[in-house]
Amino acid sequence: MRHIAVFVNSLAGKGKPLQVLPVLLSALERFKISYDVIKDQFPENLNHFTDVVIVGGDGSINYIINRYPEISIPIGIIPSGSGNDLAYTLFPGSDLDEQIDNALHGPTQYIDAGQCNGRIFLNCLGVGFDGEVAKEVQNVKWLNGVLKYYWVVVKKIITYRSSSIKVSWMGGQLSSPLFMVTAANGYRSGGGFKVAPGADWQDGLLELVIIHPLPVWKRFRYLPWIEKGKHLNLPFIDNYKTERIFIHSEKKMTGHLDGEIIQSDHFDISVMRGRYLFRSK
Repeated sequence: MRHIAVFVNSLAGKGKPLQVLPVLLSALERFKISYDVIKDQFPENLNHFTDVVIVGGDGSINYIINRYPEISIPIGIIPSGSGNDLAYTLFPGSDLDEQIDNALHGPTQYIDAGQCNGRIFLNCLGVGFDGEVAKEVQNVKWLNGVLKYYWVVVKKIITYRSSSIKVSWMGGQLSSPLFMVTAANGYRSGGGFKVAPGADWQDGLLELVIIHPLPVWKRFRYLPWIEKGKHLNLPFIDNYKTERIFIHSEKKMTGHLDGEIIQSDHFDISVMRGRYLFRSK
């Protein structure tokens, strides 16, 4: 008998999860699957559940994974947040009925995860420009979804100043002023930007994308290239596949783990092969 933990983030996507929830619960009743809805009172562990369904966005998934890092049961997603990059990668283009069917009955696959300074990420870690964008996005309340991200990206393109960073990975290192450093497990982030188009959930490697300093006009010129994932051959970008990455700076920098803000002068990053079991299309 299946017993599903339904995690609902009522704050994600300006309340969209609360609109989706009745449709999901109706499907669970129709399939005669027992469930508990979890909004605020989180259980100590998930031992009594056979599955998890998360109704929210990338931030909601990040929160649950880090609250229950040893989770081994299948995880389904009903994408209801601002970006939904992880869900889009697992089952692109689905409508709500298909998303619910995928979350409840879809085939399972193990995907890699990344970790940094003791925290877990599924999609990507970004330091520098990307980290500052993620921090600012949390302060913008009058926009939602991709529009919010675009607004902050444009603002930061004009004002951001590159920082001196040392990056080391298996097989190389560099130390110089850098615009942005991304360690990606998934190819898409920021609500649709293909920052790491070669990233693969299941190859046991992270894709390291390093962007060197650019004048403001070039930042605007090449932003559409990055959105479409056509940027890796540009002369100011380095790109590698690796299992381990170290980032150091003389002062604290802002980074993000799937939108979760982290501030440090060092980032110790590694991949965990085949760590979590997700339902997909």
